Amino acid sequence: MVKIYPLVVALLPKRRNFGQFLCKKSHIAFGYPSASMPGITICITEETLMISSLQTCKTSLLKAGLITACASLLTVFAPAALHASPITYNLILTATTGSPAFSGTGTIVLDSAAPTSGLSQAYKLGSGLEDLTFTIGGQTFDLAHATSPSTTLVQFLNGSIYDITFAEQLGTTPNRYSLMTTSGYVFSYADLSKNSTGTFTVSLAPSTSPVPEPGSLALLGTGLIGGAGTLFRRFSVRRAS
Repeated sequence: MVKIYPLVVALLPKRRNFGQFLCKKSHIAFGYPSASMPGITICITEETLMISSLQTCKTSLLKAGLITACASLLTVFAPAALHASPITYNLILTATTGSPAFSGTGTIVLDSAAPTSGLSQAYKLGSGLEDLTFTIGGQTFDLAHATSPSTTLVQFLNGSIYDITFAEQLGTTPNRYSLMTTSGYVFSYADLSKNSTGTFTVSLAPSTSPVPEPGSLALLGTGLIGGAGTLFRRFSVRRAS
């Protein structure tokens, strides 16, 4: 005769091997159905009590834990790897007129590399343009202090600089300076009474933080999955022994 009773797991003796423990009782079966588990069934014979579902549950939890760990690592590292590093271009300002004539340098920082063929988009603040600076005649002009940062733009043609629309004025009388650029530049000095004009060229600055390739992300994911599989096999062997 088999009877069904609720199973109180806390009352069971704790053993290293959850699969069985010795018991000398008559034939009784305990059932404990659950919405989250298929059920835990304990079959007691005169010699042995078997808890078969506990090991199945333990294995499932181990698999779920390893998969969760892999997913968590990918969640942490993948966004950082997928985020492209800003691209910096070096500017050279070469004077063509002025007495004296002022040359200078500068930088353009974009969120991604400009195309090497055709006319690029107009990079603006909040739309690809992250920073823009000029240093000329001992003065530094930048995007943050431009006369109109929202209308400042940078555009490339076939990988070379095509247009930089920028304007800024520094200082007060009698030490005022200004810089205006389009296809070239006009640097005004001596309280804006004299001008030096010129052109600019651009070159890609050496990258100090290379962007991970998609293949690197695939390799990371494969390694995590392989490591999880190895750990699972090791735990399985230990449990079996």
